[in-house]
Amino acid sequence: MTKLALLGSLLLAASAQATTTLTTSIGFAGSNVMCLSLNATTKPVEVDSVTFVRPDGSSVPPTSSTCSYPGLISPGQACRDSLNTGGLIRCVIVTKGNVKSIRASLLLFDTTGSESILEAR
Repeated sequence: MTKLALLGSLLLAASAQATTTLTTSIGFAGSNVMCLSLNATTKPVEVDSVTFVRPDGSSVPPTSSTCSYPGLISPGQACRDSLNTGGLIRCVIVTKGNVKSIRASLLLFDTTGSESILEAR
């Protein structure tokens, strides 16, 4: 019985550390971009990171953020990560929650203030 309990504990610990990566499609921003991450559950969700990624795979850290990572996002809370530059870019969110826990959108702004929105999948 103790071996079974130990095995169960190890499996729970391993699954608790599993991460999920959400990414938006790549889009073009003329002036700046914003990544919004919403906790769509009734429990806090841990988010490890939010990163902007260029087509060549290089990561660009947010210029500003309303949350700190790694950290918990409360139920119904949304975090905003911004980047004050344009070009081709996408948003990548790494979370300890499942795909249904986090909703994410990339807002792309052009120089006239118009925006496009890409959803994470």
